[in-house]
Amino acid sequence: MLADYIIEPILLKETKRMNTPLLLDQLTVFELSGKDATTFLENQIISNLPENKDGIYTAICNPKGRIQYSLFIFKKDEGFFVAVNDDLSDNFFHYVSLRKFRMNFSINKSNQRLVTQSEQTPNNAILPLQVMKPDDSLQSASNDQFWQFIFKIELPWITKKTAELFIPQHVNLDQKNIIAFDKGCYPGQEIIARLHYLGTVKKRMQLVTVDKFNSHISGESVYIPEFNEKVDICSPAIKNKLSWQFQAICPVK
Repeated sequence: MLADYIIEPILLKETKRMNTPLLLDQLTVFELSGKDATTFLENQIISNLPENKDGIYTAICNPKGRIQYSLFIFKKDEGFFVAVNDDLSDNFFHYVSLRKFRMNFSINKSNQRLVTQSEQTPNNAILPLQVMKPDDSLQSASNDQFWQFIFKIELPWITKKTAELFIPQHVNLDQKNIIAFDKGCYPGQEIIARLHYLGTVKKRMQLVTVDKFNSHISGESVYIPEFNEKVDICSPAIKNKLSWQFQAICPVK
């Protein structure tokens, strides 16, 4: 049981300053290159593609509207850099390869990596990340540092444990203007649009702080007495001074 907890809404905040840039080894970067790379990605992701090299956060859903992959996408000269969680990299490669059909583009693992920037501006157009070739001067982020970064940009990050569990609205991607409701068809669009136009979002991702921690894993449900029901765990629990923090999908009050 979780005790002595605080539920904190995840909201857009003012720009925050990051510390030393960190190399995100938790992510695998692919290069999608060729004249049909744009068309392919537009048909898969829930957002519009970036118009410049600042990059976006987006997602690919399954036909039931549940997120299969969180992605960071950056435009390059002839295609895109696409970053996915490392434990989903093989799945993502096969996903793309099986859906290429006769489209003219290639997918390859890149030697470029994602590095946190010194300025953090959480929105869908400008990410506190840059794509670069790593060198010995860069420090790799620990697992805790990686998840602290995800908490700070106030977005979910899908891993193998949480793939195909969450609807975009339940992890606040509509509030972050990440879902493009006016774009063409993509997997799960009908279900996502139906919830947006006809339904009510009854639960949303929040940052939960607890003073006492009992073991749980991402993707499982945990009972919290305040709600008299279970919440869905979205992330690992990270130690923050004397407390623990994790993302969870909780009932909207």
